[in-house]
Amino acid sequence: MYRQTQVVRGRKRGPGFTLVEAVIALAILQLAVLGILYTLAAGAQQSNAGDQAWRASILGVDLMQEIVRLYYQDPKFPSDFGPHGNEKTRNSYDDIADYNGYTDGPTGLTQLSGAAYPSGFSGYTRRVAVQDTTMTLTSIGRTVTGRAVTVTVMQPDGQTWQMVRFVANPTQ
Repeated sequence: MYRQTQVVRGRKRGPGFTLVEAVIALAILQLAVLGILYTLAAGAQQSNAGDQAWRASILGVDLMQEIVRLYYQDPKFPSDFGPHGNEKTRNSYDDIADYNGYTDGPTGLTQLSGAAYPSGFSGYTRRVAVQDTTMTLTSIGRTVTGRAVTVTVMQPDGQTWQMVRFVANPTQ
C-alpha cells in the first residue's frame, strides 16, 4: 500500500506525533496519574483512621467489660470509694470504684488475664473515672442512683474516645 506524506513548510511530515503533541499528551497523562494517586492516598488515610478507631474501641470495651463485671460496692468496705489495702493491681480489684483513677499505657497494655495486646495496640493510653451519680428514667418516672463509669482511650495521634456506662445501685 502506498503512503502519502505531507510537506509542511518545506519539510516532509510522516506518520506519528510532533514533539509538542507528545508533551501535551504526557501532561494530560501526568494529571490523570496524580488524580489517581491522590485518591489512593486519601483511601489509605481513611483505612488507617478506621484501624486506629477499631483498636481504641477494642481497648475501651475490654476495660469497660472488665470493670462492670465486679461488685457495685466493695463487699468488705462498703463505704470506701477506690482501691484500698492490698488492692494494688487490676487483678485484686473487687468493685467498680476500685478502678477510679486507673491508667495504663502507652506501652505494656495487657488484658485482665495478663496477656499482652498485639504490637499494633502500642501507643494507646486508657484512663478510668468512676463517679456516683443519678439518672432520671422519664419512662417510668423514677430517679435511680448509681455510678457512671467513663473509660477514655487515647490514640497515638492524640485523638480520644470515651465510653460511658451507667451502673445502677442494686440495693434500690
